[in-house]
Amino acid sequence: PAFSAGRFVAAPTVEAGMVTLRYRHGTKCRHAGERETVVRFVCAPGVTTSSPVFEDELDNCTYAFQWHTAYACPETPQRSQGDSCSVTDAHSGYTFDVSNLGTLSALVKATNYSVASCGQSVKAVCKQQDGGLCASPTSSPDKATVKAATSSALQFKHGLLSGVYTQA
Repeated sequence: PAFSAGRFVAAPTVEAGMVTLRYRHGTKCRHAGERETVVRFVCAPGVTTSSPVFEDELDNCTYAFQWHTAYACPETPQRSQGDSCSVTDAHSGYTFDVSNLGTLSALVKATNYSVASCGQSVKAVCKQQDGGLCASPTSSPDKATVKAATSSALQFKHGLLSGVYTQA
């Protein structure tokens, strides 16, 4: 017969150095208590697609699982630095490649901004001025100015991918 091994009732905790998730208040067990499930997350650098693995049925109908994943690894304060078009996240092993982005444009408060990726230039949209970021007032496009030099590197830190531009 089917039974409930517990339901989510509280935020994860850290037990014995591992992030642990407990599901409680499952159906009555053959013993006096209720069934519950414990999932322990184990740091596994580079492992981003995985599933929990059943370990054991502990006493009193507690089901123990381990889940090996890069997302259980402690964050490092260091950022991953790449070249002008790509960067690899040290935790997940993912490589972010922005080589197909070209030049991006956005309109913010009556100013058109053009941002070039991969060390490219905004020369074509910024009065033939070489640079990585161009600001052009919509009322006076002839007053376009370069605001930053071309991007020389990508960074990845705390889940955020960013280009490194220096002021022109």
